[in-house]
Amino acid sequence: MNNNLLDDNFAGDNKIKYRGYAGFWGRVGAKVIDSIVFIPVSVLFNFIIFRMDMLFGQVTLNILGLLYQPLMEWKYGATLGKMAVGLRVTNDNFGQITLEQSFIRSVFYVSNYIYTIILNVSLVYMDKIRTVSGISDMLVNGDFFEKYGMFAYLSMIIAFVILISCLFVAFDERKQALHDKIARTFCVMI
Repeated sequence: MNNNLLDDNFAGDNKIKYRGYAGFWGRVGAKVIDSIVFIPVSVLFNFIIFRMDMLFGQVTLNILGLLYQPLMEWKYGATLGKMAVGLRVTNDNFGQITLEQSFIRSVFYVSNYIYTIILNVSLVYMDKIRTVSGISDMLVNGDFFEKYGMFAYLSMIIAFVILISCLFVAFDERKQALHDKIARTFCVMI
């Protein structure tokens, strides 16, 4: 990536030049693009999973997902999706965010990836995953909540917290999500 292109958004006083706060739909578009970026990675790892160890592939894919957003936003101020739609993550002074802010900002998403890693490892070691074709099969058959109690409810809680955090953007004056408020960051249009 051309770092000069990314650094052109900084003014002389190390503050980002921006046109306004990023709204809900711009952020959704960025998230969709980020998801599309992971399709080739997922296909590659699914190939590896079938050739090698299923658990290794799932855990590796989740670790990549876990690190992608915080590291990209810390290093470049944006994920590939945010770059594509012209968004940038800034600190409360509209400068570059720290690594700590980046991970705090991503805490809900990171917790979801960590949960998924724990679930995958638990299912393999509990030998339950071998009896079905996958978690989606368990959801379709309706016995996921019955068999995996705590795991199933934790998944719902994490998804609910992520949803609430994202809904803050639609109603907040400065378009901050809950995770932005916690990390003292803003997502802006450049």
